[in-house]
Amino acid sequence: MFGVSLMNMPEDLRSRIQFAILVVDGSSELTEEDRECIKDLRKLNCPTLLIANKADKRTFDTHKDELLEYFKAPIIEVSAETKVGLNELEEGLEALVRDHADRAERCLVQENASTKNEHKILILGRPNVGKSSLMNALAGQTISLVADQAGTTRDVVSHSIDRKSTRWTFFDTAGVRKKPKIYGRDADPIEIFSTGKALQEIKKADQVVLVMEPEQYAEARAQDKKLLALIRQELKPTVIILNKWDLARKDWSEKDYRNNLKDFLGDLHHLPILFVSAKTGFHVPKIFQILDEMASQFQTISTSRLNSWLKKTLLLKPPRVARRGKTLKTGRTPTQYLSIQYVVQTKVRPMTFLFFCNAPQAVADDDRRFLENQLRKSFPLVGFPIQLNFRKKN
Repeated sequence: MFGVSLMNMPEDLRSRIQFAILVVDGSSELTEEDRECIKDLRKLNCPTLLIANKADKRTFDTHKDELLEYFKAPIIEVSAETKVGLNELEEGLEALVRDHADRAERCLVQENASTKNEHKILILGRPNVGKSSLMNALAGQTISLVADQAGTTRDVVSHSIDRKSTRWTFFDTAGVRKKPKIYGRDADPIEIFSTGKALQEIKKADQVVLVMEPEQYAEARAQDKKLLALIRQELKPTVIILNKWDLARKDWSEKDYRNNLKDFLGDLHHLPILFVSAKTGFHVPKIFQILDEMASQFQTISTSRLNSWLKKTLLLKPPRVARRGKTLKTGRTPTQYLSIQYVVQTKVRPMTFLFFCNAPQAVADDDRRFLENQLRKSFPLVGFPIQLNFRKKN
């Protein structure tokens, strides 16, 4: 404890303590510092594991009863010198981590329930792709001004719609052009402001609707890809809306266009794509349906389900070599393989998963993609960004 009381620590540091491990010298009486630490940990009210070291000493049994009486909880007897009790220590630590994961899971459920019935939806896209027309079609009335020329919307326009006990608040933003056109020789200060405002709104949104328009070869323009990259950077659930579909239906089927577009999206191929026409109302009601489905997928996946999934998933891919064996004078050292032992969900927004493994540095990009794709196949996570973290399990 560095000789400092836990109660003297800054509040922001104390609030981050999730569980505690207290090590005492079991071969001698409890010191005043030991007693102070135990009192402080009781005030923090966090799960605590008491480890009594030097359990191999003759005097240990003399002081064991004192430890049990004062701590009023089971203790783990170990000897760091002779490595006695290390298996019990590992089991105790795993139980402590699992307990923390279960408590975090309950908190995630509460977080999910508290935000379930209100959603902020950002409508984003290039100029003149029909964002304002789409806003009006969703609202069933004129909310945003619509004109043939680009750049009609200058500021963020919001409108709330109540449907089936859920409030959807849509934010119509100014069209975002390429940087050279925004900040070029004829830069418009108002456009610079409105573009900055539109990009700032990404951080505040629960979900993002990226509006695009059909292209001749079913491709995504460079600016569409840049907007997708910005949305991905902020880890926001996203749905792609192909507006003005009434102009392309004669040349394309939805299936063919979707398959071609996914090739241009690369590793964002999992994003849902909906074909609509704000002008005719074609498929506009389906936007609420797909947003509602995505919102219902903000969920906490139980730790037991995740680890059952992990066990089956690891059988599909051979383990990667983490460290190759070396030939020494005494013989050849064994080859170490990547071993992922445990996974927990640590956050809902964005969906974040923590994997415990023996060699985090050996987890390559293709391993991450494999695990992410398998998560999407096994759980309803369409359109959701997934964050995977890896930590060494000692």
